[in-house]
Amino acid sequence: MEIDYVRIFSELASDVDLDPFTLKYCINRIKSEGFKFLSVTLPQLSKAVLHSLELGYFERPTSIAWKGKSLRYFSKFLNVIFDRNGLVVEDFDPTALWQLRQICEYFYKLAVPFDEEVLDTAEDDFIKVDSALASVPIDRDWVDQLRKDFETHHKLSSRASVSDIMSRSKPRPGSGTYADYHSWTNKFGLEWFMRKEVTPTINVEYKPYNGFFRPYKGAPVPEVYTGDTDFSEVLFVPKDSRGPRTIVREPFNRLCGQMAFNSYLATSINRSSHGRINFDDQSVNKKLAESSSVDRKYATIDLKNASDSVDSNIIRHIFRHSSGLLWFVNQRSKACTLPRSKRLYSLNKLAGMGSGLTFPCMSLLIHLTITRAFVNHLGCTYEFAKRLVYVYGDDIIIPTHLYGVATRALTRVKLNVNADKSFFRSHFRESCGGDYYNGQEVNPVRIKLASSNPKICGFKIRFDRTAGIVQLERHCRELVKNGMLSTAELYYSLIEKFVGSLPKVSGESPVLGRYSIMTPKYAETISGMYEEIRCIIPAAKKIVADIDPFVFLGRFFSRNNEKNSLSWLHGDNISGSHYGTVSVPYRIQLRRHRVSAFRCMS
Repeated sequence: MEIDYVRIFSELASDVDLDPFTLKYCINRIKSEGFKFLSVTLPQLSKAVLHSLELGYFERPTSIAWKGKSLRYFSKFLNVIFDRNGLVVEDFDPTALWQLRQICEYFYKLAVPFDEEVLDTAEDDFIKVDSALASVPIDRDWVDQLRKDFETHHKLSSRASVSDIMSRSKPRPGSGTYADYHSWTNKFGLEWFMRKEVTPTINVEYKPYNGFFRPYKGAPVPEVYTGDTDFSEVLFVPKDSRGPRTIVREPFNRLCGQMAFNSYLATSINRSSHGRINFDDQSVNKKLAESSSVDRKYATIDLKNASDSVDSNIIRHIFRHSSGLLWFVNQRSKACTLPRSKRLYSLNKLAGMGSGLTFPCMSLLIHLTITRAFVNHLGCTYEFAKRLVYVYGDDIIIPTHLYGVATRALTRVKLNVNADKSFFRSHFRESCGGDYYNGQEVNPVRIKLASSNPKICGFKIRFDRTAGIVQLERHCRELVKNGMLSTAELYYSLIEKFVGSLPKVSGESPVLGRYSIMTPKYAETISGMYEEIRCIIPAAKKIVADIDPFVFLGRFFSRNNEKNSLSWLHGDNISGSHYGTVSVPYRIQLRRHRVSAFRCMS
């Protein structure tokens, strides 16, 4: 299945009302430079504009032709945002910013494979970030103060024993993949292991759970192998056009315990921080970002490589008197296999993205650090200061006038602020996927096709048919909601070539159809019943549980415990071979069913 991306860009230009002069220029550059113009060059313009908003004047990118003090092209949007002198126009219409970002960033996150050079660079960057942790000395007086703050103001967490954590939060695997499950299935059978190790009720001892932390045989075995069995596996997964996201795949027997730690610590520090350390509700940060884009009361801070920059020695010092938490931290994977060189690398970081240890420890460290800095700077009580700091992962919101205090404090624990994605001067705010300018959402719709193996072939985007149809239809819903009807119609016409005429659907209907913001009306039959129509519904393929542990886990942890309850599995059968990483167990097929039209509206 394939589609012409030049045609997609043309329809997109029509939806955002791009002027013909700029459209012709872009089409010519696409034909001469290929997909790189859409995925790299145009996003650079969008980022330059956001950075210019923060600076207060237009900083011209060199990748797009310009004339005088402004760009020669995209003037229809840029002349609304900046005046003739390049200064930001007061109270400009944010619609122009959304239109510019939409045309520039639409292809930015398309999950196309990267070339060998990009993957080699990603591995080098992973090593560089981790080795930098060892090269910077720890500010021990500062970290010891954070330890005292943790023990004083997060007493439930700091005083928990291993037994407390195990009994309140049962070990379990995460929602992603994990390393080395074959050794368990081959030796004992996964079902036996889960029933024996996961489901027993814990009384006071944690001995029944020691099996999660035994040394294991990693996969794959590195070419340079020293006999150390304590390692995880580094993976590259799609992120955006700049390069892949680097994550780690923990072994099954360690991941289960890490997830128990994750659930317990996340819940307890959320409570003791009065909800300021958040793991479940992004709307809190989004609402603050929206309101602050108007009154600029709060600033938003983003960090560079945050999950890879949490020093294990800092976390161990903060937990040094917290025996329960420290016990789990000491079970971390101390080394990893690298995806390109296949060698074993000793880790300085606590863990990477994908480990159950990373996010609660990172969020706690951020909150402790900024809160202590505010206490010292303002001379206020700790309880007052900790309510000023909102943390969701590495998305941070703090009072604007304390921006400098917070950023300086973060460097003391080796966390680096991403200045290009942190905002405190302008009316632009970005947090937890919500982008706002002066109260209006300016977040563009981006095409990803992450589960469809998209590839660039000439001027075509080629992708797997089944998963591609499902993802395109869901993507069309976002396009329709944002008024990009011409682009949505292009995709709908492609889908209908393979599945036939689509019914109208609304809400969160599981049925493939043409999305309507208004509830579609259907004629009733003579008997007064809604007419039945034939439509396409995505359904999970039947897989033998004995040979697929993911299906077993899907059933085992299903809320309704139905035999084929695999709602968390979606997409096509993916092989991430072009990233040299992982096979993801996404399996669906399209089935045509005869259902009531009423179901299409649900």
